[in-house]
Amino acid sequence: MAEIISGGEPVNDAERAVIRHLRDHGPADWLVLHNIELRLQDRKYEIDVLVVTGHVVTLIDVKGTRGRIEVAGGRWYPGNRQSFRSPVAKLRSHARSVKGKLERYGLSRIYVAPDARLVDSSDRSDADALDVVTGLDQLVPELSKPERVLSGYLRDITEYRARLIEALTGTVQRRTGPLLFGHWRVTEQLGETDEITEYRAQNADAVTSGSVLLRVYHSDPFQPEDMRAAERIAIANAYEMLVRLPPDQCIAGCLDFFSSEDESQYVLVLEDVSAQALYLHLSNPQLTLAADVKLRVIKDVLRGLAHAHANRVIHRALSPTTVLVTGTGGAMLTGFDYARPEDPRSHTVAERLAEVLDPAYVAPECQGRPQQMSRASDVYAAGVIAYQVLTGELPFASTTDQHERSSTLPSGPLAGAGIAAPVADLLRRMCARSPAARPSAAEALEALAATSGSAPATAQRRRPDYRSLPEGYQLTRKYTVQRRIGSGTFGAVYQVYDNLASADRAVKIVDRDPESPVERLRQEYEVLLSLPPHPNVVKVENADYLDGGDVPYLVFEYLDGQDVSALVKDRVLGPADTLSLRHQAEQPAVDRSRVQDHRLQRGRAGVVQHVQGRRVGPVRAAGRRPVRPAQRGRPGGSRRLRARRDAVPGADRPVSVRLRRSGIG
Repeated sequence: MAEIISGGEPVNDAERAVIRHLRDHGPADWLVLHNIELRLQDRKYEIDVLVVTGHVVTLIDVKGTRGRIEVAGGRWYPGNRQSFRSPVAKLRSHARSVKGKLERYGLSRIYVAPDARLVDSSDRSDADALDVVTGLDQLVPELSKPERVLSGYLRDITEYRARLIEALTGTVQRRTGPLLFGHWRVTEQLGETDEITEYRAQNADAVTSGSVLLRVYHSDPFQPEDMRAAERIAIANAYEMLVRLPPDQCIAGCLDFFSSEDESQYVLVLEDVSAQALYLHLSNPQLTLAADVKLRVIKDVLRGLAHAHANRVIHRALSPTTVLVTGTGGAMLTGFDYARPEDPRSHTVAERLAEVLDPAYVAPECQGRPQQMSRASDVYAAGVIAYQVLTGELPFASTTDQHERSSTLPSGPLAGAGIAAPVADLLRRMCARSPAARPSAAEALEALAATSGSAPATAQRRRPDYRSLPEGYQLTRKYTVQRRIGSGTFGAVYQVYDNLASADRAVKIVDRDPESPVERLRQEYEVLLSLPPHPNVVKVENADYLDGGDVPYLVFEYLDGQDVSALVKDRVLGPADTLSLRHQAEQPAVDRSRVQDHRLQRGRAGVVQHVQGRRVGPVRAAGRRPVRPAQRGRPGGSRRLRARRDAVPGADRPVSVRLRRSGIG
């Protein structure tokens, strides 16, 4: 076991997991310091873990991020979370500083929580992926490699251990308590540059409240007053713009803005939206949006722009990195750092805007002239985003291509993607070369809403009523309906016959949702697939589409039996059976290390399981089985009566429950 020296309390479970793993699996001669502060010049930096092995000193930054992480433009784009600045460059800088103080070499390493993948398209020698470990099982072996030490440095530093500890004691400091900014307590550091550090935090006075994002800007309080004033104006710009806007579901809001007492730090408090950048959906084929979600994202982008413009705020930096896609398939605008009001003001941040603009989304009149940004240029950016969402590609290869084509959108990709003519015409008008020829965001939104019904003629055929399919209905070539099990607000569940497996299945069809049936079912399917096998959760077999991709459905194993409500009504269950049923239904069916929020919620006559706010069902629960007449005298053993119903979200009847003999007399 490695020796552990604590500098402070770990701030989240990911840090605790790393420290525990190093303690339990690291060699006895390793020294692990955690949650310490590194003072460099006049600033303190938080270091999650510092490890002294037999050949190297290593700084580790812990990220509790799961799933695929895209790296682009110095930012990390995790799934279902807002992007943040890459922590790699700053940690490398810290490692160089420690190396200089210790006169030893320390290679930076980033730890990312298990089940993560860092996707870095860079082929440069300083690519983030070169210094990232993406699993606990890789951590100790990676730290043990002597080849990590560059040529010219000692491969064995064990004899210097005492001196190293003494030197580290003078270099790092113990934390005096949790990191606080105002009344916000940090739970996770996300990314860091010389100018900005990003954190996830909670209200220290209400620890059960949700999380927020903190963007902490570092400022030199001793620079000349005119420079301090200019910096303060630039830092406060996002807050100044967002407070002009009334709350809107299509814009990620700002909660607070304040400075430290000496004005060395300015803190912007933002909503921590459970969403991911549109950029991820455009760059990762596995995250391709469903057709109805694509249209909803475009509408929400226009809706957010129309709201900002109605309140005289111009975004100026719209791109797929500043559009968030929520778990329900909606979109929200963020990235108002460089926005400006249409009302006159005495200062500008246009000089900083030029450094962050992506030319692919900049209107022709604004290329090289960011001060020309207007409502019309925002609409142009939205048009390019819409084109990319619908076709999967950008309309122009370069600004030169944009100029040579007179900003006319290529027709081929639009036709190839099957885009209806009214929608294609709207996109062309949004991306017109002349700003005056472009519609306003509100006009574009109204036009898009009017074209929503213009689907190809083949899609206009009459669709069956999926709430009341008759016995014998051929749902697909594979599944034949035998009976309806139940229905709810969003769809229905049927017992079907699988003619390839010669077995019964349960099919759940979701045909209604105020936002997106496809997105609703996709989320449920992803969660079900992520769950490990559990005796209290019915196994999901498959998912597919009906009606050419418009109506999604799930396939579950079929459990024959009765509804729990019927058993209760018939007084089949005794008190002991009821308690056993409740106990086993409430057994954790979710690996908490993989799913953040797991809770069981009582329905009127059964148990409904929710994961991250989504109903997963069906759920099995154990209890006592009544003995049927035909079974009297059968030898002992496990005998089961299975009761089931649909798992449709919003249904009023109990979900599937397996009743298993409990052994209680």
